Amino acid sequence: SRHAFEEAVRLARGSGSRLIAAHFIYDEEMAHFVHLKDMTEDALLDARTTHLRRWAREVAGDSFQLECVVAVGHPFAELVKIVCRERVSLLVLGAQGESHEDRDYAVGFLAQSCLRRCPCEIMLVRKDHTRPFTKVVVAVDFSENSKRAVREAVMVARAEGASLDVVHVFAPAWQRFGTEPEEGDAMQGFLDELRERFTAFTFEELDDVAGVEVK
Repeated sequence: SRHAFEEAVRLARGSGSRLIAAHFIYDEEMAHFVHLKDMTEDALLDARTTHLRRWAREVAGDSFQLECVVAVGHPFAELVKIVCRERVSLLVLGAQGESHEDRDYAVGFLAQSCLRRCPCEIMLVRKDHTRPFTKVVVAVDFSENSKRAVREAVMVARAEGASLDVVHVFAPAWQRFGTEPEEGDAMQGFLDELRERFTAFTFEELDDVAGVEVK
């Protein structure tokens, strides 16, 4: 989550965006402190908020404006509330929490839930990502959503000084049904048409890529 926060700070600085750092206390955790540690809910919230602000300042520095929010409840439910209430345009999360740190390519439970159901754009940051992006790859399938993906990829590549690769993967129907590929001019014509469609789609969306190396 520290690397995710560092990424969020860098993106917010570059775009002049408002940044909110959010931390959540499970209901069970709150009950533990109230009943076993003899703390009040307000005292625990104040302590966690102070800790979050100190932690955030270590990364962002004193000159950067940010807001710190500590809420009680399930992290996913509380995140959705914040996203909707604050009209969040980008949610940045660690790809893995404590329960998945030993699995390099796993995506944690919270990240999976947000990817499926959170109503905003989402960036997942892996634990070894500690520097700006150098190569951005965007896959397109000619859909409206992939047009948005291309535009976002261009924006990230330009901001990061990264190169951009645009790729379309063709999955032949005969591979799915276990039949032999078509032969001859018809097949070559289909592939040529697909390449033309890909080129037209890509350059229609890449009408403003000044300063970005595109492949």
